[in-house]
Amino acid sequence: AVEKGRYASVEEGMLHTINIFIKAALALRKKRGFRIFIHPVIPVLDETRKIVKAYNKIFEARVKEMPGMEWIDGVFPRLLTSDGAKLKKEYELDGTHLHPSYISLLGEGLTEIW
Repeated sequence: AVEKGRYASVEEGMLHTINIFIKAALALRKKRGFRIFIHPVIPVLDETRKIVKAYNKIFEARVKEMPGMEWIDGVFPRLLTSDGAKLKKEYELDGTHLHPSYISLLGEGLTEIW
């Protein structure tokens, strides 16, 4: 979309998609009275990890501006090696999906904000 001139930058495109998500989530919150917990995009693929990190940074900032929406902290960095370059071996599954063992991290993150 950046190459086609739809957005001036990748970050602008990211913000656009995030705002679509937030608009839909806020509509659900209003209609159903949900308390919304947002899970960051998971950095499974080596090829997309850099862009996922940038996306999550913008995503987290927008979510934290929204009343009734909670960002689940602490999950994302714990999935990666200490240098943030690779997915930890214990969370690898098939090269595309996370191993189900990551759910314990998600549970811990929810416990912290519940």
